[in-house]
Amino acid sequence: MSKLFLCDTWARKPEGTDEYLRNYWTHAERDLDSALTEHFHLLLHDDRYNDDAFCARLQHWQREMGADE
Repeated sequence: MSKLFLCDTWARKPEGTDEYLRNYWTHAERDLDSALTEHFHLLLHDDRYNDDAFCARLQHWQREMGADE
């Protein structure tokens, strides 16, 4: 069985996204863990942050997944 998980997606790119992403990647190159932590609050619908187990699992996946994967 396969599942699809979409995270941090949008149908239309909000204004300012390009600049935000450039700043995010610069931060990630300097300190990936800090960048992931700072960005995490933007990934999910607010209701999903109430699920501590899910958030912990997602944060673990972020750190385990290589940049090329």
